[in-house]
Amino acid sequence: MLAHRGPRSHNPSSRLRRSINLTDIVVKGSWIGPGRLHLVPHVNAPVADFPVRRVVEAHHFLTNLTLPYGRVVYDYNKETDDLG
Repeated sequence: MLAHRGPRSHNPSSRLRRSINLTDIVVKGSWIGPGRLHLVPHVNAPVADFPVRRVVEAHHFLTNLTLPYGRVVYDYNKETDDLG
């Protein structure tokens, strides 16, 4: 899972590409059944523009998990420092 705000952001901490691995995962339940797909239009991720004809089924799961601190994969601040 990667979180990235982009190199144009003015906040130095948001100019990092991070990787996060979930830990302590305990599956409480899992089932396949009917589902819906709700896609919200966004200028940076035009996934909502993809044509979806129908949703066949959905895999639902209920878990307890820990979202720990991530690790930096790429630092866009270094790229700026090297240019200056």
